[in-house]
Amino acid sequence: MSVSKNWLFGALFCSALFLFLFRLGAFPFLDYDEATYALVFSESFQSGDFLSFTRHGQLEIDKPPLLYWLMAGSVWIFGENEFAMRLPAALLGLAAVWGAGLVAWQLTKNKWKALLASAILLTIGDFIFAARQVRMDVPVAAAIIFALYFFIRGWDKQKWYLGFGICLAAGALFKSVIGLLIFPVILIFSAVYFRWDWLKSGYFWVGEVLALLLIAPWFWYETAQFGTGFLQKFFTHSITSRFTKDPVSWLYYPKFLFQLAQPWITVFALILLGIIGKFNFWRKKDPLAIASLGSVLFIFVFFEAASFKLFYYLEPIYPFLAIFVSCALVNFFETAERASQKRLLAGVCALLIIGFVSVNWQIWEIGGGQGSEYALAKEEKDIGQYLAAQNFSEKVYSSNFYNYETIYYYGRKKNFNLTPFRGDLNEAPFFLIIPNSILRVYDLDSKIQEKSRIVYTGEILTMFEAR
Repeated sequence: MSVSKNWLFGALFCSALFLFLFRLGAFPFLDYDEATYALVFSESFQSGDFLSFTRHGQLEIDKPPLLYWLMAGSVWIFGENEFAMRLPAALLGLAAVWGAGLVAWQLTKNKWKALLASAILLTIGDFIFAARQVRMDVPVAAAIIFALYFFIRGWDKQKWYLGFGICLAAGALFKSVIGLLIFPVILIFSAVYFRWDWLKSGYFWVGEVLALLLIAPWFWYETAQFGTGFLQKFFTHSITSRFTKDPVSWLYYPKFLFQLAQPWITVFALILLGIIGKFNFWRKKDPLAIASLGSVLFIFVFFEAASFKLFYYLEPIYPFLAIFVSCALVNFFETAERASQKRLLAGVCALLIIGFVSVNWQIWEIGGGQGSEYALAKEEKDIGQYLAAQNFSEKVYSSNFYNYETIYYYGRKKNFNLTPFRGDLNEAPFFLIIPNSILRVYDLDSKIQEKSRIVYTGEILTMFEAR
């Protein structure tokens, strides 16, 4: 490897550390999922039970335990705070960036494709933003890309299939059936590369047994504790129901992709338009591009088929999208004339800069700017901490505000139930949380203040105490 490439890999690593870890604990937990997971973890950490989880004291057994277990180790070292609880997901995001590069290197032995695949994944804003939260989507993406890496290494040295089994188990213990998406992925890669000898490999099947041995104990324990109720909630509620709820528009995912994965989703679309009618050329030129594209399309269709949609679910797509775009751009560069190569190189550098700016914009502006998700979470944190510090027996109500979990997490020292306000001011004493937009529209400020006092006011929320 040349000195220049060593320097580029070093710059990539430093950039990754910055994007994943800088001020990781600076912002409060977000509603709903991040604050929900933080609350579940906190209750388990306090009780010492990391096998059967609770939320508000009620069983919460529809999520696997591996991320919580990793969070426990981090909290044991750094204490219970936002940084420690987010650190495992962030480090797994960092691992996924290198995993994408490792897959590209293993199948092409082209350092530029490997470097660019990692750099592209590092400059996809949605991926970095999700990795900086307590979420299971980026960890399962890391498990999938490393399972693929070990699977490919097993083509040449079968003992690597054992690593595939370990990563398969990790994916399932991060996010249940989503971790099993590795199976259609390896089928796609096997079909493109005409490698089916793994079906006869004893190490591969030993790896599957190893995965089962790692996955089964937790499921066995929960089933022994809660019987068929656990299986029904885990599989029927959290999995089957996602395909049977009222469907969300098919434009949901494309809209968010073009909002949150720029500039690479546009480059991806342009490449697709450029290869229409050239399938045979691409297959002969770079099978990794075809296999990665097939994986992107399969995973997208899988999530698109579900009725329940959330843009964070698409995180497992991004490593394959990065590999595909990397292969296409390097192939274009290698076959272009010298003058065109200079323009293409300048264009790729510009795209990486745009992607880096986009990532920072999503983290610090969408995440941390005024009126952002984190601006709302900060006010929820302030309210939760205020309630936690009070000696009160009043009820806590909300009006036209439904983001409760962040308030619950930071106010968890007090056992209160946040319920919708019915408009009866004579129920005092109580606390009432209202969005400022509602106060302004309905001129409620003066009416409420007649029988209450403001105990908290922010740009987004106001809380009253009715006397």
